[in-house]
Amino acid sequence: MSKCIYILNITIGVVFLGSALSKIISIDAFIDIVNQFSDYWNWCLSYITIQYIAYAIIVIETILSILLIFNIKPIISLSASLMLLMSFTTLTAINYLDEYTPIRSCGCFGEILEFSPSGTLLKNIVLLLISITAFILHYRRTQ
Repeated sequence: MSKCIYILNITIGVVFLGSALSKIISIDAFIDIVNQFSDYWNWCLSYITIQYIAYAIIVIETILSILLIFNIKPIISLSASLMLLMSFTTLTAINYLDEYTPIRSCGCFGEILEFSPSGTLLKNIVLLLISITAFILHYRRTQ
């Protein structure tokens, strides 16, 4: 059972790490996507704030990937992963449902691997299911 939990953690961690690394490689494109979401939602954020948000997402994904891969504080790291994935999935679902949205790529993996809104939604749902499964297994193991 613990081997299964560890494989689930590594899977999520590797996806977050790949996502963070691909975003940092094409940081300008990722900042542009964050800016597109900001414009779409009328957040009225300055460009410097958008840059901070883009870098913060990369840092959070990197930290979560390290915590998950090395199985450090699994309940906390999986909870944070679930919150992050739910936030991204909500934005993606709304983007997917709006046929007039100008946003065509989520920027999940920078410019290295582009996903359509429907592809992103499917990927996020799979990651959410993996995260929920890992969380439940970790939680049951600690009780």
